Amino acid sequence: MILLKNEVKRFRKEKKLSQAELSEGICTQVTISKMENHGNIPTMRILMNICERLDIDIDQIIINDTDNNKYYNILKKVDELVTKMNHGEAYKYLTTNIPKEEAEELEANDKRKYCYYLGYLLTLVEKDYENANFYLGRANTILPGKEDMMEVLIKSAQGIMYAEQNDLIKAERYFELAVEGLNEIDKEKEWDKAVKIYFNAAKLYSDLKKYKMAIELSRAGLDILISKGSLYMYDLLNYELGYNIHYNGGDKKIVTQHFFISMAEATVNKNKELISKLKKNAKEFDLNFDFYNL
Repeated sequence: MILLKNEVKRFRKEKKLSQAELSEGICTQVTISKMENHGNIPTMRILMNICERLDIDIDQIIINDTDNNKYYNILKKVDELVTKMNHGEAYKYLTTNIPKEEAEELEANDKRKYCYYLGYLLTLVEKDYENANFYLGRANTILPGKEDMMEVLIKSAQGIMYAEQNDLIKAERYFELAVEGLNEIDKEKEWDKAVKIYFNAAKLYSDLKKYKMAIELSRAGLDILISKGSLYMYDLLNYELGYNIHYNGGDKKIVTQHFFISMAEATVNKNKELISKLKKNAKEFDLNFDFYNL
């Protein structure tokens, strides 16, 4: 077995625990230090108690010292690229490092992730909706009934796939399922994925002209970011919120405020597409702020 020492440290910091606080009543602080710095594996009893305190499953910090380690690292890299929205790079990395014939030999958890990522990326990168539908449908059949973030991500990806094909009725149904799923699971562990789901759902409801729902979902995503002190997707969510408040007949000052925040973050992030949208909408909405001339 291999202990993912960096993950232990990450989960501890997410819980805002010191090493001493994590170890209290379970083991010594030295044990935690050795886990995080050297990858030392303690007894199973200690390990289980630590996982319980961190509110995680043991397989989130322990993997087998086999080929699974290789696949774990590949899928983790794909996840990191997707989180950064480097979808083209993620698709190339996944298909290069796990050929389709090799994917058939993956264990259930890894195969489920592989099918999800491939279906999601076939939608966004290749616009190959037929194969995207096949892989996302297959991901749904692996470990059926498992209520976790991956199940919610699959539903969200199916919503995106149908939205890309302008089948907004089916897209809405899958996003309904995704948002319902978020309410059923613990979002604390993978809050960044929850934020992205809320954003994509808000975009869909905006397209459907269901502005109140889009506002609610945008705020749900922003609430998570504020609680985490994170700026991840802060520009995009503030844009969605301001845009939908405008079309819902909201206060122009509030719209301007959200657009201003979005523009500031988009400028830092060099998000040219979003900056262009903001300038265009600012003129259309006759906002009382001259940033669209910058």
